[in-house]
Amino acid sequence: MKKLIFVILILSLLAWFGTVSAEQNWYCDPIPADLADLPEGTPEDCIVLTAPDGSTHVYLIGEYGCSLDAYRRNSGEWELIVSGGEALQDFGNARFVRHQADQLRPDGTPCGDDQGFDVVCENGTSDSYHWDGEYYSLCGWVDPNRYSGQVMIQGTVLRYFPGGSTAPEYETDTGDGQTLYFWTCFYQERPASPEDAKKRTAILPASIRDDIPGMELVEYVSYNSGTEAETVFAAVTENSGGCTLHTVKGLYDTESENPKMTKQTDVPLSESLKGIPVKTLWQDAYQLLTQPGALDSARLPVNGRVVDYSIQAGQLVLLTEDDRSERRIVIAEEDATGVYSLRETNVLPANTALDTFHAGENEIQAEFSEQEWCAGFTKTSSAWKLAWVMGEGPDYMNYSLHWYGVTYTGVSETDGEDLEGRLIGSMEGSDLLTTDFVSIPRNLETLKRAVNREGWAVVSNPKPEERLHLRPEAGNRDVSLGKFYNGTPVRVLETDGDWCRVQIGISGPEGWMMKKYLAFEDRMDSVEPAYPALELKEVYRDKAGWTDPQLTTQEERLLKEASWDIVGFLEDTYILLSNDGECVYARMAWFGEGNG
Repeated sequence: MKKLIFVILILSLLAWFGTVSAEQNWYCDPIPADLADLPEGTPEDCIVLTAPDGSTHVYLIGEYGCSLDAYRRNSGEWELIVSGGEALQDFGNARFVRHQADQLRPDGTPCGDDQGFDVVCENGTSDSYHWDGEYYSLCGWVDPNRYSGQVMIQGTVLRYFPGGSTAPEYETDTGDGQTLYFWTCFYQERPASPEDAKKRTAILPASIRDDIPGMELVEYVSYNSGTEAETVFAAVTENSGGCTLHTVKGLYDTESENPKMTKQTDVPLSESLKGIPVKTLWQDAYQLLTQPGALDSARLPVNGRVVDYSIQAGQLVLLTEDDRSERRIVIAEEDATGVYSLRETNVLPANTALDTFHAGENEIQAEFSEQEWCAGFTKTSSAWKLAWVMGEGPDYMNYSLHWYGVTYTGVSETDGEDLEGRLIGSMEGSDLLTTDFVSIPRNLETLKRAVNREGWAVVSNPKPEERLHLRPEAGNRDVSLGKFYNGTPVRVLETDGDWCRVQIGISGPEGWMMKKYLAFEDRMDSVEPAYPALELKEVYRDKAGWTDPQLTTQEERLLKEASWDIVGFLEDTYILLSNDGECVYARMAWFGEGNG
């Protein structure tokens, strides 16, 4: 009897396990044999669909239920069409549920066929896909953590249905498939709620095209899943000598009430470009503005033809080529009366090109030897200065210029070892308009020769954990203007016996330091900075420092907008120094380890 009961119990358990297994996997399709070796790992689930066009589509939920891959077979060959789908990011344990013809969509209408599926996660989150004529595309989602309802996609329209309702509380047309894709392709960055969608709708082209009266929206580029956009508005005015192209750049952000608008320098054009619609003129600008005679030579007397250009807020940057095939960069600045002044560089290496895509406002990026190496220049208050150099191969160094000298990385030409360090001093020959481009340093040896050490020093205590006082007077050991960490670069203004009068940065405090605790010449490069490795706490990211130790005058720029080193402290404030040489004071309580 006991044996019979035991057998019945075992059979019951087997039946129960079989039932559970069937319930968990009733929608799981076998992976096609000729596809089994393509996915990595063991898929958690599989769904196979035969599309109306005859192609076969296989969707796989990867190992641990956290990725989505898709293959399509057409004419006998498999092609990967989705890899690592973001829909499952951070959720896991997802499964497929095939659509049924009578299954209702959020608006209460039936699907009409079984050409689709849902990807359902155990936390209630799901994505819905249906045949669009070419692919199984996202047609909606449920995200209970961010919206108590369902989102439905029809064409390029997003509709938001609150829980229990078949009437949308909000809908918006993204305008085109590409915008819809940018809005929805990354799960965590989708417009999860109507409020999110309203903010993104407010910066769509249809919403902003009339923001500048008298100007036409001629360029629109969306970023970060539709939460940011860069735009160009343009207009053309005619005059006796031709016409003038006026442009304004706009930066839109869903978290900002007002866009940032920047008027660009006007471009004087010749009679030959008169009458061209402004949108056509902008979209075909490269072809039009680089043709001979495109610019108004009376207002902009450029020697030679324009090879490339960059329209910026403070100037036009023109790459020109004369009859001898010599290229130069020309800086054209317009004054308040509309008169242009021109300045040009020395002759550039043959076939120099401009990288106008990566260069921002007040920046010039030049490429040499077919992009074998390149250099960037930045406009300062007084001149255009070399900012960085990048190259390829062991003969080249990558380096950046700062107010105190150069930081570099590269590979040793002798033993192939990685090189990294800094050179303290002033970089010679770094002005764009006077640079002999052929002699721009491209390896460590020539870079060292180009750095002038005179008038520089760095704090160098024998014990790195100690700090060096900045005193108001030589010999004064009672009053301190701040204590500075090893590695802090200083400008040496004068020397008086055992003391040096120095300045911190270009705007920081001046005072006296003991000469024996400063390193000079080549010894400066070997002093390891001992700056505290602290970060600005999140709650203080929108703070600005002070320009004085009494904390009475606040700097205009926010601390988060620049790269700062903590080089010293005074009582309960840190002394910060930027790569540009700006010096500010900030409260110690604003900083912490890691993310604060």
